[in-house]
Amino acid sequence: LDLDERLKLAASFVRPDAVFADVGCDHGRLSVYLMQQCNAARGYACDIRPQPLDKARQLLERKGLSDKVEAVLTDGLVGMEGKGITDVIIAGIGGEVLAHIVEEAPFLKDPSVRIILQPQSKEHILRRTLYRLGYCIEQEECVHAGRFLYTVMVVSYCGKERDVDDFFAYCGLL
Repeated sequence: LDLDERLKLAASFVRPDAVFADVGCDHGRLSVYLMQQCNAARGYACDIRPQPLDKARQLLERKGLSDKVEAVLTDGLVGMEGKGITDVIIAGIGGEVLAHIVEEAPFLKDPSVRIILQPQSKEHILRRTLYRLGYCIEQEECVHAGRFLYTVMVVSYCGKERDVDDFFAYCGLL
């Protein structure tokens, strides 16, 4: 099972023994990779669309992981509080949607939860929103995949709400 470089980079930030939420899991390949290559303990493959979630469920079954990774039909992280999630990974979605998902999940305001974000666009909106909500970017890396450059951010709640300048909004820690 192979992933592109952006998903491999995002996966590399998931901690060993994590209970992950793969939000927007699509085909489920990232969830399988997290279990097989990153030593996650268990996880949730989440998607808002039933068809991709069915594909993820089928892949998890074929790989013998359906007892460790639960496929969940949900909008972002709605209903995922109280499930012991330690690491959240959201990749391949626009920055404004990522910001909305984080904002709508108050359980992420726990400094021990690691949030890994890979925006497809509008990174500046994501960075501004994260800092306005009291989150901090701990690490940020860029990766080349296909014809594009992608940013992957490791974020956690620090409780310090603030505005960021334009330079930081557009460039972040890069």
